[in-house]
Amino acid sequence: MWATLLAALVAAMVSYLVFVANSEAAPAADGKYYPYIINGEPVPNGKYPFMAALIDQKRQGTIKDKLFCGGSLIDKTHVLTAGHCVFQRGPNTDPPQKPQDTLVFVGRTVLTSNQGQVRNVKDIDVHPVFKAAKLAGTSDFRYDVAVLTLSRAVKGIKPIELATSSQNNLERPGRKATIAGWGDTVPNDNKLTIPNRMQEAQVPIVSDSRADKAWEKDPFQGASQPNDFVPPLMIGAGGKQTITCQGDSGGPLFVRTSGNGDGDNGDDENSPNTNGGSGGKYTQIGITSFGPVGCLTFSRIAVYTEVNAKPIASFIDRAADKGDDGDNGDGDK
Repeated sequence: MWATLLAALVAAMVSYLVFVANSEAAPAADGKYYPYIINGEPVPNGKYPFMAALIDQKRQGTIKDKLFCGGSLIDKTHVLTAGHCVFQRGPNTDPPQKPQDTLVFVGRTVLTSNQGQVRNVKDIDVHPVFKAAKLAGTSDFRYDVAVLTLSRAVKGIKPIELATSSQNNLERPGRKATIAGWGDTVPNDNKLTIPNRMQEAQVPIVSDSRADKAWEKDPFQGASQPNDFVPPLMIGAGGKQTITCQGDSGGPLFVRTSGNGDGDNGDDENSPNTNGGSGGKYTQIGITSFGPVGCLTFSRIAVYTEVNAKPIASFIDRAADKGDDGDNGDGDK
């Protein structure tokens, strides 16, 4: 009896707690759940050119149906995303995402448009500790990071900068950070509510202790501990009415910095420049990882992989050292 109850609890956690890779708030035909932004605002064309949409070419349907995660361009040939986007775990999950099945849209604001640049993927690297944790269960989200090597360099789009080890001040509690993506826009959604245009919102960063306590109290935790908030590797952020949701997985949590210190809180809407220049620049501090069931329930705090944590940053550096030869003339758009 207890084994049956535990199995049911684990199944519930897998189905509801995780921002599984895809693009809808309710389960699709494949039974999966996918992250979006709740109470966000439409993003003007070209505002965040470093944003990436990850497309699974194996899936049937429209581009919206094929969207499985977000990401960010971190140099001309690499996109940063979440490990669970490309390496799912558990008895009934898909096999790891294959490079040949993956397309990346960079610089696209409206999914169904022809904006930006399209690239194939020639390699996918997932943090080895994240992959090794598959035996510990699908809800273990420590080291939730992956790097995609593009088959050809992206031209004319400035990558987002990653926070360094000396920029922990960018994560101070109370500071507002920006989230962006094509995830679900309706909490506790029972139907598909997929925005064609990228959405954005600002969310306050919370202290490690608050995030830790919030996840300890989450009713879907039960007796299982693998998806606890882990302060050295994660950032907690969320608002009373705003949070990432199913579809936003892998996308960046970022702040605008002036280039002279840590700048002002969050995004500067008055900046004349979309990325860099006199209006400052964007710096990524986190990767969208997981959040509460229904998105705006319980703690209302989503969790992001901390990009300047030493074991995360070291992995990103190693993975991004690969594939710098870039342009191989493979016929990408």
